Amino acid sequence: MKFQLESSKLEFFRPDAFGFINGLKKEPPKQKMINLSIGAPNRPTPKWIVEVMKENLSNPAYHTYPPQHGAPELLEGVADWYKKR
Repeated sequence: MKFQLESSKLEFFRPDAFGFINGLKKEPPKQKMINLSIGAPNRPTPKWIVEVMKENLSNPAYHTYPPQHGAPELLEGVADWYKKR
């Protein structure tokens, strides 16, 4: 079934980023390209990560949208990582 948009104003959102990239991949390349769009994992998620996710699935605190500008803990962790490197 093809999705019909109610308003032509919503056409602005088509195609999404992945659809746009997939469209480009269908065109013959003008030069040699390496596809760095969507990757696929080549090994399973570490078991400890899966266990932590399972433990926290029922926590209502994680059933919301993330903070608009990122979680402070994550931002601090990323900043620390960059400082070390």
